[in-house]
Amino acid sequence: MAYNAGVTRYQKKKWMDELVTKIGAGSLKMSIHSTTTTWDATTDPTTPQVYGTTGELTYQLDFADVATAAGTIDLGTYCGCIYDTTDTSRVLAICTLTVTQASAGGAMTFTIPADAIALT
Repeated sequence: MAYNAGVTRYQKKKWMDELVTKIGAGSLKMSIHSTTTTWDATTDPTTPQVYGTTGELTYQLDFADVATAAGTIDLGTYCGCIYDTTDTSRVLAICTLTVTQASAGGAMTFTIPADAIALT
């Protein structure tokens, strides 16, 4: 009999439900780092990465919020780190952030389109 290897649909749904709960509770956070930061999304899963401040550029964004306090950031490409504060700040995702409008001492608003995260 043939089989399909992979994670079961039940487990994927369970993980997604947990993720939605954490987003709603504000326990998932994102920080912005310089692109020289040595984050690696393909790290061996037996040694999970933990959030750190090395190379961090701006205020942490709580997913329940969409605007930060006053800050400064230049146009360019940065490294985003999404981590879970309820799981010893384990890193969940590393993503590329593109700043399309610089900010000098003003509030920054983050928008999350369907296919990306953008700073506007």
